[in-house]
Amino acid sequence: MKHGIALYTAATLLLSATLLPMSVMAEGGAPGYGFAERCDEPNTTLTRLEIIACANEKLRTQERAMLDLVQAVSLETGGVDGETGEQINPIGQQQNQWRNEQAGKCSEVACLSAAYTARIEAIHRQWAEALQ
Repeated sequence: MKHGIALYTAATLLLSATLLPMSVMAEGGAPGYGFAERCDEPNTTLTRLEIIACANEKLRTQERAMLDLVQAVSLETGGVDGETGEQINPIGQQQNQWRNEQAGKCSEVACLSAAYTARIEAIHRQWAEALQ
């Protein structure tokens, strides 16, 4: 009986450790790929675009939709490269590039809103198969 309890406990811990990060991410989308993710962190110095995104509920909603898509694609396409053994996350690389590009382009709500809309459309186009 002792062995069965230990095995059950080990399996439960392993399952919890595997699923907990996924459930946390599911609530807030993919971390590190947007501008409104640090809005509620105390004692945080925000960038210009983070301030803009945090101050506008429409932008925060657009960002959540975008990051939910990024997470969905990442769950389907991320993993380990069979040849090199390296971790891969193609949508993550794209999203980092998008974020960096916006930091140099946008300085107002309308620009960032248009950027979110365009990015959401691009994700749907480029990653349609992964989103099915």
